[in-house]
Amino acid sequence: MDIKIDQSAVIEAAAQKVADAVLADYGDLRDWVEKRIEEEISAMVSDDVRATVGQRIDTALDTALANVLEQKIIPVDIWGEGKGEPTTIREQLHARALNYWEERVEPDKNNRGHYRPRTYGGEPRHRLVFKDVAEEAFRKAMAANVSEMVAAFRDAMKRDAAKTIAAHIENIINNRVVESTRKG
Repeated sequence: MDIKIDQSAVIEAAAQKVADAVLADYGDLRDWVEKRIEEEISAMVSDDVRATVGQRIDTALDTALANVLEQKIIPVDIWGEGKGEPTTIREQLHARALNYWEERVEPDKNNRGHYRPRTYGGEPRHRLVFKDVAEEAFRKAMAANVSEMVAAFRDAMKRDAAKTIAAHIENIINNRVVESTRKG
């Protein structure tokens, strides 16, 4: 016995039942409420289904990926014939990543942030990458500090100017008071 249940039919029936019970006497309002309830129920069901399906897909992908990474393989040469000892994809990825970071390179002067292989001299890629990251962080910190220092200097200059002007005005007022008392 095969029972097919359509999600939209269930949602529509639920919305219809609620609308009939609450708004039997108000036609226009009933239609609006029925549509709104249907939208809300559909959104809730969709969110629940999306979350459940998403979790199941993530779990299945994690399991499949773990199986693939641990599967034994035999390296082949350019003619497709096996050579070397059996290994896993995880071990091959590890070896390639290590080779990539240890490769001797030099900065590509025409393409900032990129490096080109260097057969003689050069530095390991990891050293150059981390040096570039540290230089960029230092440059940003210096720019922020310079901005803060300029702002602090500007504020100090304003305070000093205000004090000097206030002292000068006070001195002028005191001199005028002294002069007026001598004349009087």
